Amino acid sequence: MNTIRFKVEGIPRPKQSFKYRNGGGYTPPLTRAWQDMVTARAKEAMALHGWDKIEGPVHLILEFCLLSSKRMDVDNLAKCVSDGLRHVCFTDDNQVTYLEVSKGIVFDWTGVRVTVEPTDCGRELFSK
Repeated sequence: MNTIRFKVEGIPRPKQSFKYRNGGGYTPPLTRAWQDMVTARAKEAMALHGWDKIEGPVHLILEFCLLSSKRMDVDNLAKCVSDGLRHVCFTDDNQVTYLEVSKGIVFDWTGVRVTVEPTDCGRELFSK
C-alpha cells in the first residue's frame, strides 16, 4: 500500500463537540462544507492513483496552513479532517493509531496537507 498524499485548499474549519438543536444533532454548515471538501479531495486522490482503503492501523499527518492566528485548536481541526477521510482512505477514524498535527500562518495558501499511510504503530501495543 502506498502513502496517500493530497492537499485540500480552503479555510480549515474545526469540528467541536457535537451540538444539539431541536432535539437532534447539528453540524454548522461551514464545518459540514469543509468536511465534504476533504472527502471530495480524498476521493479524487484515491481514484487518480488507484489506491485502496487502508484496512489496518493508520498514521495520519495533517499540516494546516491558516491566514491568521485566530484561535483554532489542532485537535478540533484534525477531527473534521479525519471524519472527512472515513470510508475513503480508511474505514473508520478509530484506525488512526498515530496522529501528527501542525498549524502555521501563511499568506499565500490556506488549507491542509494530508498524508495517510499504513503503520504498525498500535499493533505491538495491544498484542501483549
